[in-house]
Amino acid sequence: IDGRQVNLRSADVELRTDGSADVHGWARRARAQAGLINAHLHAEAFDIEGQSLGVADGGWNAGVLSSRDRSAEPFHIRLSPDMASAAARVRVTVEPGARHS
Repeated sequence: IDGRQVNLRSADVELRTDGSADVHGWARRARAQAGLINAHLHAEAFDIEGQSLGVADGGWNAGVLSSRDRSAEPFHIRLSPDMASAAARVRVTVEPGARHS
């Protein structure tokens, strides 16, 4: 999973007792990228037949990736119970611009 300016690593999904699910992993800036990165994450859930169940917005826990340090920052995206209950697969992508929510 990666974007032009951000690399995502070690993403996984954890089901919660309330029926929702947490998608979490690690993000870091790509090599040769300097300055602020104006981007956010999308987690799109798909059912067993490949139909999209919806998209949830998220970002890295620090709010922005460090403008100088290439160390990884954790990210977290919450999927609603409706999406989580039917999800067979989740795709995480880096999207340009600020979060929608």
